[in-house]
Amino acid sequence: KVVLDSGDNDLFQIDSCGTGGGLSSWYTTDPPQAYHEGENADERMMRAAKARDIILTSISRPLTRQDLEDQDHIIVMDKSNLAEVKRAAEHWGGEYPKLAQEKTSMMMDYCS
Repeated sequence: KVVLDSGDNDLFQIDSCGTGGGLSSWYTTDPPQAYHEGENADERMMRAAKARDIILTSISRPLTRQDLEDQDHIIVMDKSNLAEVKRAAEHWGGEYPKLAQEKTSMMMDYCS
């Protein structure tokens, strides 16, 4: 909403994905699988977003190698998600641990 309201939405590609939703081996398959894959956002999140005039249209999907390759930033909600991104990147090997280290940060890093 902030980007849309700024008029700069053509400068951004914003996406959402998860880190397994409780499925501990989510990143070990190709493509990765997530517990909530294909589902709408959580009802509580949808209500909270709607109260702020934000409509959530995304469908749940897991983080993939392609996300680490293509996205400039991977912003996670908490330390658990941060650990999962790094764990997946280590499992995928190659350039992925470095990409995860360089691109991943926590949402609270942007709060003042």
